[in-house]
Amino acid sequence: MIQTKCPDCGAIVGADRNVCPECGCPIIHESTPSSEPASPTTEESHPVSPNFNNSIQPTPMPIPFFQADWAQYFYECGVIGWEAFKKYACFTGRASRREFWSFNLICWLVGGFTGGLAAFILLLPMIGVGIRRMHDIGKCGWWCICPIACIFLFLKRSDEGVNQYGSPNPAINLL
Repeated sequence: MIQTKCPDCGAIVGADRNVCPECGCPIIHESTPSSEPASPTTEESHPVSPNFNNSIQPTPMPIPFFQADWAQYFYECGVIGWEAFKKYACFTGRASRREFWSFNLICWLVGGFTGGLAAFILLLPMIGVGIRRMHDIGKCGWWCICPIACIFLFLKRSDEGVNQYGSPNPAINLL
């Protein structure tokens, strides 16, 4: 099975997916090159500038917005958000970026439709997932009370490997 590494977060993505399950970045799976090199035709050949480095390969274009499987992506975000809600008052462990943002999107949508009571009920799980998100980047949970700094920290890429708060919990494990 061909697997590709996400260019954004570094998660391993199977050949059956076009979007990274961790961060949502569109993935292009490169096919193996054929054994016969293609000969350039006169229309395809371009002059090579003296500063051109032949070892640099162009970055593959991401999947266009309209070709991504957004229904599957939003379904996965809902499942991930619900799994985060099941850890209602858990303040230990780690939460990936996608888990944190999926949960917060659901909370803000539910809170917007239902009003203040839902905001009060969802406050404890929002604090819990925020603290777990800080643990995921190797910071103490108290960073959540710094309003400006925590926004930037919530956007930071997860620590690779085990840190002092445990092993990583990529969002793909929640599906």
